[in-house]
Amino acid sequence: MRMIDAVRRLCPRAHPIYIEAFEKADDDLEAAGINTKLRMAHFLTQVMHETGRLTILTENMNYSARRMTEVWPRRFPTTAHAAPYANNPKALAEKTYGGRMGNGPEGSGDGWKYIGRGPIQCTGKESYAEFGKLLGIDLVGNPELAIDPDYTLKIAIAEWTQKRCNPKADQNDIYAISLAINGGTVGLVERRSMFTEVWKIFSCGEESWQEAAPKHSTIALQKAMNEIMNAKLVVDGKAGPATEKAVRDFQASHGLKEDGIAGPVTWAAIEVALKDSKSPR
Repeated sequence: MRMIDAVRRLCPRAHPIYIEAFEKADDDLEAAGINTKLRMAHFLTQVMHETGRLTILTENMNYSARRMTEVWPRRFPTTAHAAPYANNPKALAEKTYGGRMGNGPEGSGDGWKYIGRGPIQCTGKESYAEFGKLLGIDLVGNPELAIDPDYTLKIAIAEWTQKRCNPKADQNDIYAISLAINGGTVGLVERRSMFTEVWKIFSCGEESWQEAAPKHSTIALQKAMNEIMNAKLVVDGKAGPATEKAVRDFQASHGLKEDGIAGPVTWAAIEVALKDSKSPR
């Protein structure tokens, strides 16, 4: 399946710029190795999530104070901290991006000028300079080129490649991909749900973990769940719904956030539970 075919089925309201970009993206996707069902599905999942199913060209910085405390809890620990920037996109962009990612300090205009644009939301003067140089265009001087149909998807593909997302896709590791693309795990639950939807289009009903490459950490996790939860998982290093369910069950029984993700907090609890299971009674 061509990526554009999946886009048309999954994103009926996609912006014409994205449609045009995907229509001529086959060679670029192939050259970047985004050419297996898993890689294509994970790439499109991230692009769809970052752009509201390909309806958003430029990052929306129009946030309420409450939403800011959820998205940037360290920067805005309370609504009082966030209030001066509420529903003021330019001020918020300067506050959140000023003095970072190659931008000048808050108030320089760089935070607003180099906000996120395109399928994977290229953000920050440093990234604009890097990908502009790679593509031979002046993105720093002309940031709007990041949403030009001739370049917008090329930038996203270059960032995907730079962050080594193909090997992560081969392991069906949406957590690692989301962390690489987003810089955090905001919206991870939605990304996982969206991947399930995208995968149905690319796989024709097959299970994604059957194609995924084994991962050592997943093998360890499956062994741990079998030991602690008697989960009866097949220890194959391929993360699938049974492994996720076992992790959710473990989290529920230990008072942890039930997201099915074996992050640092969950792993610490797993290690304690393993020690307890092996201690003499």
